[in-house]
Order: sequence, then structure tokens, then C-alpha cells
Amino acid sequence: MFTRRVLSIVIQVVLGVTIVVVAAVLLLDHFGIAETVKPYVVMSGSMEPAVKLGSVAVVKPQPSYWPNDIITFAPNGDRENPVTHRIVFRQYINGIGEAPVYLTAGDVNENFDRWQVRNEHIVGKVLFSIPYIGYLVNFAKQPFGFILLVIVPATIVIYEELKFVRREVGRLILKLKKRVRLYSSGRDKTPLKTISINLLPKQEGALSKRAAFVPLLGAVLVFVAVSGSYFFDLETNLSNILGVDTSFGEETATIYDNSPFTCPGGASTTDDPFGFVVFDIENSTLVVDVSLDGATADSTYDIWVNQDPGACPLASPTAPDALTTDGDGDGVAHVETPLVGTATKFWVSAVGGGQVLRSVAVSF
Repeated sequence: MFTRRVLSIVIQVVLGVTIVVVAAVLLLDHFGIAETVKPYVVMSGSMEPAVKLGSVAVVKPQPSYWPNDIITFAPNGDRENPVTHRIVFRQYINGIGEAPVYLTAGDVNENFDRWQVRNEHIVGKVLFSIPYIGYLVNFAKQPFGFILLVIVPATIVIYEELKFVRREVGRLILKLKKRVRLYSSGRDKTPLKTISINLLPKQEGALSKRAAFVPLLGAVLVFVAVSGSYFFDLETNLSNILGVDTSFGEETATIYDNSPFTCPGGASTTDDPFGFVVFDIENSTLVVDVSLDGATADSTYDIWVNQDPGACPLASPTAPDALTTDGDGDGVAHVETPLVGTATKFWVSAVGGGQVLRSVAVSF
């Protein structure tokens, strides 16, 4: 019996402290007193199985972010619709002295996201996620859920406590009346003293004090829903949404160590990635940003921009010696070339450092 009572007390204390700490941390962050963690409810499955649909992801800002980190960010600064995806590449497009740019992708997505993520867009790194509790948080945010998880339990607890107080006060009054009668009749010469009311005796059938944690937990869930945000893990790669051959805006493709190619498809071997390339069309110009990662160190690469049909295969590089890698084999290049009006497929080759690196073809 003693062991069970001690265990019950420990459970109550741990649960109570946990709820108080979680609420305090959320309040400090919500009101800007301290930058702590942010809860986000995951409402899509593009990061399965690392972050499950219906999870609550706990996110915290970091001084720096690296490939393989799962981050929550605001695409193009849109903080109303945050996304959580994994960093695939970290590149210094404007030089090593400037802030990096990140390329991200969902774990279940076949292609990269179409945007480039900058530090100012990142909310934080996902520290951990709690599976399925997001469904409960989502329910708690709804009016019916708030009533069921907060109002009803709180009302029951208050009602039971009021009944208990009324019963104790009634007992006290009866006890006082009896003492007054005995004292007045002379049968009890003991001076009347202050009688305390014990509002916490052990009562059979009384509502357990643990029940008080139910509305508290419900309130915390509501606060998580309100203070945090829902993020949808949106699969925003346009080729996944609109079909492989239909797209608009920027397009991103991975670069592979690959010599064989076809003009419609680009790289035919996709085993060893060495970076990525971003294509864009501005008026009648094809704009290409190439980022190599882990290529041959301290080497110079020619950039060949292939457009099919119309400009593939090429007789000479589009931009000779356009990219130079550093000691880690990382480097970037910006190339602009006239758009071939008949072309529907676009891809690049980076030749140098004893390598032939090619991207797969993309379409606009």
C-alpha cells in the first residue's frame, strides 16, 4: 500500500512539473521573453517516416544548419505556411564570406524543392517529434475539443471540490452546534477553541486529485495549437504536382558523375550526386546557377548548357572555365545564355578536374 501511494505521488509530481515546464517554455517564447522552442503540428506526410503525419514537431533555432538537418522554414519568407523538409545541399552561391543557401527536399519526394532557402527563412531545426499527438492538438483547437478537453473536465473538478467543501463546512457547523449545546448545558467545560477544516482528507469515492491535471493538460494542448503553427510539409516541387513535363518558374535538377547522356534526358546514370543546378527563364534568356558539392578540389570546370531540341549536342562549352572549386571540391557558377525557342528539355554538363558531371533534364 505504501509503495503504491509513493508511486502515485511521484506520478502526480512528474506530470504536474512537466505540464508547468511545457507551459512556461511556450509562454516565454510566445511573448518574446526568451527564444526557446516552438511546437508545430505536421499535417502532411512528405517527411515520413522521420516525421510522421499527425506529429507535433519541436523546433528550435540554431546558430548554423547543415545537410541532413530537418528544418522548418518559410518558403520565400511566407511564414503563414511554413514547411519542414531536410537540407540536401548547403552552398555559398555568393562566396564563402556570404551566408549560405540551402536546397531542401521531402524524404518521400523524388525531386528537390523549387526554392532556395536562406537563413532568414529558417524557423529552426526539428529537435524531435511526438507521433500522433498532433491529432489531439488539432482537436483541442476546435470549439468542441476545447469544451471536451478543458471546460468539461474543469467543471467536473470544480463541482466535486465544491461538493466536498460544502460537506466539510456542514460537518464543521454540526460539530460547532453540538459543542455549543454541551457547553451551554454545563456538560462540557472545555473552552471552545478554533476548529480547523481539513479539505484534503482521504475520502472514499472522492474525485482523485489527479483529475485536476486533465483540464490543465487540455489547456496546454490548446496553447500549443494557438502559440505554435500548423505546417503542412508541402510537396511543392511542381513536377510532382503538375506532372513531370509541365512546370513553370525555377526548376532544380541534381548533378551526377556521369559520362553517357541523351539529349532529351541528360544524365543517364544517377548514382553519385555532386551538386545541383537551378534553371530559370527571364524574358528570352535561360539563367543557370550551378552548385558543385564534393567535386575535384581546386579545379576548373567548363559549363555546357544543353537545350533540346535545338542546341544539343554542343560543339563547345557555353561558359569555359566558369566554375572553380575550393579545397573541399565545392564551387558555384552563374551562366546566362539565349533561350532556344524550340527547346523543351534543359540540362548542364560540368567538365573538368578529371570528371564529367551532368544533370538530368528538366522542362518548363
